[in-house]
Amino acid sequence: MKNGRTRKFLLAILGFLIILLAWQSLIWFFDLPAFLVPAPAKVLKRGLELGVNWWPHLWASMYSTVLGFLLAMGAGFSLGTLIVHSRIVSAIITPPLLLLQIVPKMALAPIILVWVGIGLASRTTVVVLVTFFPIVISTIAGLQSIEPEAIDLARSLQMGRWNILKKIRFPNALPHIFSGLRVASTLAVIGTVISEFVASQSGLGYIILSAGFVLDTALQFAALALITIFGAAFYGLVVLAERLAMPWYVSDVKLVEVMT
Repeated sequence: MKNGRTRKFLLAILGFLIILLAWQSLIWFFDLPAFLVPAPAKVLKRGLELGVNWWPHLWASMYSTVLGFLLAMGAGFSLGTLIVHSRIVSAIITPPLLLLQIVPKMALAPIILVWVGIGLASRTTVVVLVTFFPIVISTIAGLQSIEPEAIDLARSLQMGRWNILKKIRFPNALPHIFSGLRVASTLAVIGTVISEFVASQSGLGYIILSAGFVLDTALQFAALALITIFGAAFYGLVVLAERLAMPWYVSDVKLVEVMT
């Protein structure tokens, strides 16, 4: 299994090297100017030039992403649970929820700016709106995936709704819930960048927008690389939480991967 992990890691590194080589080759072949497509070395150099000045912007993006994700997780799980346990709430909430998901979040960002102003509140609100829906849907799907016979058996043993939720529905729903959380973790980073384009004076998205005004493409690419690294790390934390919460489920997934 260790050999398999090492092989996957080396192949991933090889994939990144191929991308960098193709990137540099396109610049050489088409003689692209630096303001249009900077070379990887220039992107790295420009990123290092900013030095510690990255930290306030990185922290602003990280904080709003994590805060919005946690708020969406709490609200999404609570609403999903309520929808599963109440047909009236489901009938009232589900249609507006679907309509809200259809509305482009980029179009809502300027309106949110008017409502709450520039800063953490607007950034966090956009992140919540972007990540809320997949968490709700995965929670509903997970809580409803239990076999009806198991619920009937629990009721025959005089188990109340709370015990059924805690001991039967919730453990059974964890794979679905974490699937939604993994999707939401990537959307949270996207939501942060969208909000920083519209309603922020700090953050990596703000750096990209500001650098574009002076055609500092190398700085834009450096900020984009930093966003990607943070997004991958945040996704990795969600996967780690999934493994800690469901070691039995992850073991099954690993077994399937090894067999295939």
